[in-house]
Parts: sequence; structure tokens; C-alpha cells
Amino acid sequence: MDQPCEEGENKRSSDLCAQWKAADAAKSAANATWLFGALGSLIGGFTLAAAWSAAKWARRAAEETKRGADTAERTLTDLEQPYLFIDKVITQTPITRDWINAPDDQIFEAFPKMRNYGRTPAVIRETYCHIYIGNELPPPPPPILPSDFRQTEQVVAPGETYALPAFYRYNLTREMVANLFASRTFIEGVKPTRCYIYGYVRYASPYDVEDEFGFIWEFLVQNDQFYQRRIPGYTYRKRLSANEIKDRQAVSDERSREGEGS
Repeated sequence: MDQPCEEGENKRSSDLCAQWKAADAAKSAANATWLFGALGSLIGGFTLAAAWSAAKWARRAAEETKRGADTAERTLTDLEQPYLFIDKVITQTPITRDWINAPDDQIFEAFPKMRNYGRTPAVIRETYCHIYIGNELPPPPPPILPSDFRQTEQVVAPGETYALPAFYRYNLTREMVANLFASRTFIEGVKPTRCYIYGYVRYASPYDVEDEFGFIWEFLVQNDQFYQRRIPGYTYRKRLSANEIKDRQAVSDERSREGEGS
């Protein structure tokens, strides 16, 4: 149907022309409303996406900040921790070849000497130190004898040393001494006799952070010296969690009571 008035022409006296003009205006208004609505939805979508992205990055930033703070705290704690380490093991009376002809009641003693290389004092909670002589080292973890276990509150200041006393608690026979001196001689089908001192130390820092380390040293009678060995299960160092400290303290108390009764 043709429009009753041309574009740009107003026939105010024509009702039909006025109706066409009104319809055109309504159509233009509807188109504008749809356009602005679509544009508003698009802007709203971008705004929502930007807000979600900002929240996501803010959460990540908070997590990174917390992670950095935790790392800094652990680093500071580690820097201020005591650090016990065994420098050497000394013997009270060296085993010599004369022992081969001596009575079977010789006493062999050794003392692992540890030093605190940390910046704060170490409070030793418990120690275990055992001398083993034989040809078959027990698989780790080794059995704990109450007689070689000690519960203590010994404080070792930074730079100071502390010695753990230990002695062989069994009958050191002349045959065993002879086998120790022959341990470096290969004999087919015969396991060499070895002498070890092993154990562990559990200690705390002034901040109630507890560490534990295990050690094992081998004694060579030919040189009259102990040498550090690295054997998995015997040599280790670890930080104890709160639950581990609680469990270890309960075991420590039980071993202490067993030692008092033996």
C-alpha cells in the first residue's frame, strides 16, 4: 500500500498521512529501544566479565600474598632454628690387637660429639645411642633398647658441643676382636664383622619447633677411628609435626619408664 504522503511531506489535513507518520515514529522508537537494550546487555555482560575477572585475580593475589607470608615465616623460623650435627665420634679406650689375648670382659666406650651450628639454643628431648658389633646390621628402623635410651632436657647453646655416652653392653670376646681386625680381609662365604654406633636425637627450638636426626658411624679398628656412613633408615633429618611430637613424647615417656625398671 502506497503512503498517502511522500517522505518529507506533511499533510496535516490527511488523517491517513498522520497515521502513517505515527506508525513510522513508533517503528523508529521500537528500533532505538531494541538497539539501546542490546547495547546495554552487551555492556552489562562486559561489566560482569570484568568484575568476575577482577575478583578472580584478587583471590589469586590474596593467595600469593598468604603463600609468600608463609614462606617468609618458614624461612625466618629455619634461620633461627638450632641445628645439631655430629662432628665426630671419639673412643674412651681404643681397641688394640692386645685385646685379642686379653680377658673377655673388655669395655668398649664411644662418644658421638655433636655441635649446635644454629643461631638459637637447642633443647634435647631424647637421645638414643647404641654400639653394634656383628656381621648383620639390623634392617631399619633398628630396635630400641631401653638401656641405651635417655630422656633429657639438656640445653646446647649455639656453638657449644654435647657428647652422647655409649658403651658396648655385651661380652666383647677375643674372637670378636680378632674378627674386627680381619674385617678388611676378604674371605669367600664369610661376612665381615663390623662395628657401628648408631642412634637418633630429638631436640626443640625456643619456638617449640622440634627436629630429629638419625646417625650411624662405623669404627675401623685398623685406624682407631669412627667414620660417618650414610645408610637409608639410619641417617635422616626431619621436622616433626604437632601430632608427631605428641606421639613421640608418649613413646618417649614409656621408654623412660622401661629404662628405669630394667
